[in-house]
Amino acid sequence: MKALILGTAGLQINIPIDSFPFEYKSIVFMDDKVSMDVAGVGYSHCRILGKLEDEITFLTGIGNDPYACVIEKAIEDSGASLMIDRKDKASLVSVILYDNEGRRTILREGRMDYKYKMKPSAYEKLEDDYDVALFSMAGFSKDLLPIIKEKGIPIACDIQDVHNLDNEYGKDFMAYADIIFFSNDNYEDDLDSLLMTIYKKYKYSIIGVGLGSKGCALCVDGKISYYGAVKTEVVNTVGAGDALFASFVHCYFNGDSPDVAIKKAQVFAAEKIKYTTASKGFMNKTELETRYKTSF
Repeated sequence: MKALILGTAGLQINIPIDSFPFEYKSIVFMDDKVSMDVAGVGYSHCRILGKLEDEITFLTGIGNDPYACVIEKAIEDSGASLMIDRKDKASLVSVILYDNEGRRTILREGRMDYKYKMKPSAYEKLEDDYDVALFSMAGFSKDLLPIIKEKGIPIACDIQDVHNLDNEYGKDFMAYADIIFFSNDNYEDDLDSLLMTIYKKYKYSIIGVGLGSKGCALCVDGKISYYGAVKTEVVNTVGAGDALFASFVHCYFNGDSPDVAIKKAQVFAAEKIKYTTASKGFMNKTELETRYKTSF
């Protein structure tokens, strides 16, 4: 599979805590527990598809500071061809607080995500033969939606969560996508009703929904199926949705049926949440196939 990835990359600091709400203390000593890594939704997609041996191009914006070279090197190490828009701002930084039940809070700096527009020169050499383009709601990628659509490249979009179908920021992503995935974290009403409302409005071929410890749901051409969670050790759920989405795209666009693809994606995501950071815990293609056969 040849994939174009459009998303963010930055630094992520991971901090374990005892529980939420976090009790105020003037200082807490945490020997060998705090970690820092390159992360970001787009970068996670690169890591996943790189491990699964797909041919990938990553289009992103990177800051202009000492950390930029670290981020760029990590992207190159993922196996991606890199198309960069260099900005005169600091690199993206996120802080993740997570407890021993897998719950987490993400403190995220949005200075290079939602507001800036990418220079056209950064993407003027885009090719036409990608099998799929993966979007992740990065603000700069909005301008690319009609361009990718005109090239006839299928658009798969991780829209993160759905709490308002008329959301102004997300409406362009939802209008151009062919496949969407989202989490049900912020939606407490009837999911079947929501899925059918989305399907009737947009006619997506596939809608995937992460349900946390309950598993996931998949709506294929208007038919809804539910899948129970794969048993696993839960350390940190940050990046679980990225893993489910990107590994599904890999499996589906490499020839698996939606049913098989979502089962493999569940296995992939179940392995990922055993690890403390969003950019680690990704199986390679052989490991995924072996684990899938023993799980289903």
